[in-house]
Amino acid sequence: MIPDYLRKELSVLFFIIKKKQTTTNEISHELELTKRTVRETISTINTHFEDLQKCKDFIVTKKSGSVQIQSTFKLTALNSAYNL
Repeated sequence: MIPDYLRKELSVLFFIIKKKQTTTNEISHELELTKRTVRETISTINTHFEDLQKCKDFIVTKKSGSVQIQSTFKLTALNSAYNL
């Protein structure tokens, strides 16, 4: 059984990975999370990637609300997520 917090993190992570670019609004709407929760979850995911895989700013969020995997990690994003 996957705990709720981890299920949420995985849902956000894989939603972002499967999109070339998305927004916090779209993630919020599709996953039925508040925008604040989405932003906090992205921050948590980035912390995990930095601590465990030395990948700084794996997910990039712009002030406009656009969200995407940093270009450096796009080709290996799926493998990195599974290794996390």
